[in-house]
Amino acid sequence: MSRIISSVGNRALVVIEEALKTGKNTSSVQKDLAILSKKINSLDSFIRCYKLTEDEAFDTDDEIINWTIVDVIDDLSAALWNLATGFYKTSASTLRGALEMAAVSLYFQRLENEQPVEGAYNKAFSEWDGGLTSTPNWGTTKPKLSNHPLARRFKSENGFCVIEDAYDHFKYLCSFTHSRARSPEDGEGSNSMNMQNQVGEFHATEFERFKKALETTIAHIASIWAVTYPHTVAEWREGGDERAFVSLDEIFSTKNAATVLKFSHEINAT
Repeated sequence: MSRIISSVGNRALVVIEEALKTGKNTSSVQKDLAILSKKINSLDSFIRCYKLTEDEAFDTDDEIINWTIVDVIDDLSAALWNLATGFYKTSASTLRGALEMAAVSLYFQRLENEQPVEGAYNKAFSEWDGGLTSTPNWGTTKPKLSNHPLARRFKSENGFCVIEDAYDHFKYLCSFTHSRARSPEDGEGSNSMNMQNQVGEFHATEFERFKKALETTIAHIASIWAVTYPHTVAEWREGGDERAFVSLDEIFSTKNAATVLKFSHEINAT
């Protein structure tokens, strides 16, 4: 019996060559990718502003951030790589991982502040760090994060929960991870058969769609940290090396995220 040959299999033979040249001749794409890379770097710097406060109410040891945020930033970088090479569905899947781990990081940091263990880290983080427990999912993190006094206050004043808003975006990204035929949020294809590009090939419309998904993910991650710990906003310093960083307004790039940023400024001013 002869071997069965399909176009899908043939694509696997040429995908590396195609992916590495995708979008290269489009200067605007290169500019977009450069800005996104600076946004990822800026998000990392922003979250690390958490530890700069002198308020003794917060544990500013950076162990938890160091052991959790690395996966967030690496996943965002992987999403950027996949966006650049036309692997849009995979890009969304790595965004999903980044967003979920950002919530886990915030969850562990809250436990460290609220349930400290003398001479050690909080029980949940220690067991996870030691490989004794699995990574907490949204069923564990979301109730804790959304019940923070400032998260509740924000919801009361602005009509939506920052944590639930991030979770809604997570569910959107899940459509790509689980190869749903179409995403219910935008009605667009979310598996390989229904997306507009061949894997590893640049497609202008899909590029813009997943560029927005990356920017939105960054905005959600910044928002859940800012609403919980507004001092991260206060400790951020604008300016500096424009080759490596963007402004807070560019990090908080969505309408809802801008509302969170404004709220954080107001909290810091009181």
